[in-house]
Amino acid sequence: AWNAPTVDERAQALRHALTPDIVYIDPHAGELQGIEAVRTLVEQFRSKFDYPLEATGHLDVHHQLFRLPWRLGDLAQGVLSHGTFVGEFNVAGQILRLWVFLDGKQAGD
Repeated sequence: AWNAPTVDERAQALRHALTPDIVYIDPHAGELQGIEAVRTLVEQFRSKFDYPLEATGHLDVHHQLFRLPWRLGDLAQGVLSHGTFVGEFNVAGQILRLWVFLDGKQAGD
């Protein structure tokens, strides 16, 4: 969803990936509840920065939990931040809860 080119495509991808009552916990944004709150956060950030969100390792899953290392940015633009997503998904594969861990900031430290 983060990398979708338009507002509508990002909203559609979020509806597909997240449960309606998603809980999103981020050190900067705090605790957000619901797809609309997550969508607003993504759009606010995307209006300021056009950094792609990329996985930097493999998706590790057990039971209904996952973790995924990520970075915001790329080698050409520089890396704004990087960290790990930790989440819980339902039996349909939609994310119920997502915790964002920041490992640091690189570009413009």
